This record gives sequence, structure tokens and C-alpha cells, in this order.
Amino acid sequence: MNKQSVDVLIGLPGAGKDTWACRRITSAALMNEKYCMISHDEIRTMLNGVYRFDPQIEPVVNAVGKRLIYAAVFECRCNCIINDSLLTIDRFHRENIIWYLRNTALMREVSLEINAVQFNTSVKTCIDRREKERKGYAAGMWSEKIKELKAIYQPIVCTGDALSEGFDRVVMVAGE
Repeated sequence: MNKQSVDVLIGLPGAGKDTWACRRITSAALMNEKYCMISHDEIRTMLNGVYRFDPQIEPVVNAVGKRLIYAAVFECRCNCIINDSLLTIDRFHRENIIWYLRNTALMREVSLEINAVQFNTSVKTCIDRREKERKGYAAGMWSEKIKELKAIYQPIVCTGDALSEGFDRVVMVAGE
């Protein structure tokens, strides 16, 4: 049985997760590997018409995301990248994702390697990138939003942290 790979991207908005994921998917395609990215930001954009965090639709965003992950990993048998700052910002949410994947894999007899991909990008760089894009917020609002998220952010500091959360491996991506 071949192992499928699930990469859970961990980092603040603007840390470089989308860029990394696009590069990973492109390099995988060159090696004829099936890879897909599940982006909760894209689901939010689809539901709202524009990117916007709306607490009222988050249950729908999470349900759609979970269904897409299931379809990609367990029906299409794709390697998968899970990309959502809000969903992977703290240990509790990451452990829920891992628990879901591990239990479903066990029931479906699928061998998974679940990797943490931790982005170590400075808050200033994250704010500068998001302010430049102005994705979803008016000028100046990303600074406040990223600082709010930084207050609750629980990054993986070492391999031991990742293993204790249930990841098989951790990849550290240096900030710019």
C-alpha cells in the first residue's frame, strides 16, 4: 500500500503558504504525482463572492473543507495540502484535523503520512504582504487582524511538538 501525503500548512496570513503550496503542486505535477490544495480562503471567497471572514458562515466553510479533504484524500487518492491560517493556528484545531484523518484512514485502510509545514515569517513581513494585496480588508486592517491572530497563534517550535500533536514529520520553512 503506497502512503499518501497530507501537508498541513501552519503560519500566519501572509507567511507564504499559498506560494509554497503552488510551488509544491507544480513540482509534484512534473513528477506525475497527484496533489491538490484545499484552501478554506477559497471556500470563503466562493461563499461570500469576495474574501471575507464571516463567523456566521464558518460552520459551512469548515463542513465544505472537511468534505473536500475527504474527497481528495479518500476518494480521489490525491496527496493533499490543507491551507487555512484560521484552522491550523492552534494545537487544538490541528489535533482535530489529525484525529479526523487518522481515524478515517484507519477505517478506509489508507496509509497516510501527515506532515506539518511550519512557516516562520515575521509578523512585519506578513502584515506588509497582506497590506500590499489588500485581500479582504480595507487599508490598515490587516495589521490589526494579524496581531490578533498572533496573540492566539501556537506555532510548532520543534520536531517534538509536531510528533506530540500526531504529525509524522515537520518541515520548517524559513521566513523572508
